[in-house]
Amino acid sequence: MFVGHYSVAFACRTERNKIPLWVLFVAVQFLDYIWATLVLLGIEKLRVIKGFTAGSMLDSYSHPYSHSLIMAVIWSAVAAFVYKTVCNRHPFDSAQGRLSHYSKSAPLIIGLAVFSHWILDLIAHPRDLAIYDNRWKVGFG
Repeated sequence: MFVGHYSVAFACRTERNKIPLWVLFVAVQFLDYIWATLVLLGIEKLRVIKGFTAGSMLDSYSHPYSHSLIMAVIWSAVAAFVYKTVCNRHPFDSAQGRLSHYSKSAPLIIGLAVFSHWILDLIAHPRDLAIYDNRWKVGFG
C-alpha cells in the first residue's frame, strides 16, 4: 500500500515546482502520521485481527479525525497553508546556497498530495473510511 502513496510523491516531483522529494514523501503519508499519533493517544481505535485482509492485520475501525473525507480535505488545506507559510518565511535553499524560487502552485500540489492519500486508501481499504463520522463508511478493498 505504501508504494502507491510514494508513487504520487514521485509523480508530483518536477523541476518546475521545486518541491523537495522528502517534503512530498511527508505529504503523501501525512494522514498516516496523524493517524498513528491519534492511535497512540487513544483517540482513534485500532485492533489486530489475524487474516483481517490479505495485506494487513490492522483493523482501524474508528479513525474519523485522520482518515474521514472531510478531515482529509481539512488536513490537505492545513498542509498547503503550512507549506506556503514556511516557504514564504524561509526562501533560502541551503543546498544550493541561494534563494529558492518555488512555484506558486507548489502549495496546491502539496495539498493534492496529502488528499491523494485518502483517494488511494478508498481503493485499497475495506469499508472503513468515514465520510464525516462513523455512520457512513466507504472503501473498495
